Amino acid sequence: MAKSIMALLVLLVAANLAEAQVRDRWHLDWKNEKPQMFMYRTPDDKIEVYWYLRYEVVNRSSRPVPVIVDPIMYVETGREMLADISKVDRHLLKDRMAAKGYDMLVLRDGRKVYGKVTFSGDKYEVRTSGTFESHSGSEVVRWVKNSGEVLELLKYGRYHSPVTDPIVEFKIIESVARLGNRSPGIVRESIEAYKRGFTRDPKVWDPAEKNYLVKDSWLKGRWKKGDRLFLSPREMRRQRYIQPGQKLGGLAIFRNVSNRAKRIEVQVSGLVDIVKIEPYAEGELEEKGELAEMNIVYENRVLKIVYAFPGDEVNRLEDMVLYKSQEWTTRRIGPIADKETIGKLVEAMVQGLRHEKDWKGEGKTGEEIDALREKEGIGPLDIRIVARTLQIATGQEFGFDPSATILGNEKSIWRMHEWWLTNKSRLAFNEITNRYEVVRRELPGTVDPDANP
Repeated sequence: MAKSIMALLVLLVAANLAEAQVRDRWHLDWKNEKPQMFMYRTPDDKIEVYWYLRYEVVNRSSRPVPVIVDPIMYVETGREMLADISKVDRHLLKDRMAAKGYDMLVLRDGRKVYGKVTFSGDKYEVRTSGTFESHSGSEVVRWVKNSGEVLELLKYGRYHSPVTDPIVEFKIIESVARLGNRSPGIVRESIEAYKRGFTRDPKVWDPAEKNYLVKDSWLKGRWKKGDRLFLSPREMRRQRYIQPGQKLGGLAIFRNVSNRAKRIEVQVSGLVDIVKIEPYAEGELEEKGELAEMNIVYENRVLKIVYAFPGDEVNRLEDMVLYKSQEWTTRRIGPIADKETIGKLVEAMVQGLRHEKDWKGEGKTGEEIDALREKEGIGPLDIRIVARTLQIATGQEFGFDPSATILGNEKSIWRMHEWWLTNKSRLAFNEITNRYEVVRRELPGTVDPDANP
């Protein structure tokens, strides 16, 4: 648990801070095929249109790297549409005018809902000039106040997160891996073998090989023992780590992409360590030694690959996707991706505190405690970084003393825990202050004691 939490934030720092002032950031190699359309015929004979993206990530480094790769698709249908009143709904024009005051909700199913957001009784209500939606607190991952993305959504295009649809996913893999002319059972067996990964280096020329997946010539020389193919976003996250030299093949599926798309961007986060530790202030390292405060900078480097999709909205399956360019961009993100991560960080600190108390009560020696900390994957330095992260993310001062031991910070850790339990349902991310804030709503009839009568 603690190891996965630390991997999520990628807070893997050197054990001896005095030896290095700038931390090396890991990165993964990325390769992808052009995004493609896929027509799926449902059992009731309806046609559904999907897009899919095949990609590979490789760890060329000598250490395991956490898997936090996140590909999304951004689609523009043409800015000229918004200049033609006859092609634009009047409500959309009103929303554009009001967009600077709109908030955005990020839902668990990947959708983003914008409008005037209010929260009451564990319900989020979202109003625009022509729509009204209500979502329960369990449906919402993040509330972004004053989101700058709203105007972008209204003015240019749409962001599409990968969807999970096992039936469509298997049909796409069957087509891509050329598994036709085989019984459904063998097709399923082959796909599941792809996903599990190779238990040995594939040798398509070995006549004794009985596994169907390695008889496909397109695999020859491209994959080796330990590699996995066609992982969905959920399976990627479950992988947790990519080992040195390992290659993971992913498949991202997108739905409800406009057939009027003119420009398609594949935007990939998680290929470069999001945590950058900059040099200490001049003289601070010499003065404070290991107690010197690190300058932790959160930098989300995003690979943006741009494609053109010329043609009209008819017979789009016959139109070609043309590669245009690619570039790295840096996006401002909050120190923590979502509220769930804050909860996991707080739980990690509490878990670490409990371990320390148990070990002390059992009379463990210093050497034994160090070995147990290594096994659990969280120690004093990790706790310091987590506490600093929470302070940056929330703007709250919990009284954590970086010079004290974990047990010496017991009160501040429980203070963080109490704050989280009290405010977790009222947190909203503010893109202006770049942190989570507690949204306080007064109950009807509340009297401000400081107000004038």
